[in-house]
Amino acid sequence: MKLKQAKYSQGNPSSNADGFSSFSVGVIRADEFYTLREFKRRLEFTNATLRSARRAGLRVYYVHKRAFVLGRDWIDYVLNSAGHLDEERGGGHA
Repeated sequence: MKLKQAKYSQGNPSSNADGFSSFSVGVIRADEFYTLREFKRRLEFTNATLRSARRAGLRVYYVHKRAFVLGRDWIDYVLNSAGHLDEERGGGHA
């Protein structure tokens, strides 16, 4: 029974009153596209934060005048950014 409760605590794909799916904040799946609005909501990004990520290389796809982010691109961006910060600090992966 605990497994079932944990599963639901991560979100349910049904929409809530705001029209958004009720998945947990911070959850981005590699195999899904997100509208910029949903992407910002899930990561709690401001417009300025998203703009900075785009300027730093986060890829955005445009289809029929709508913008989307692929989850895999976000994950790659984070991993590449983290490696860049490690190098600046003189660290790195073992």
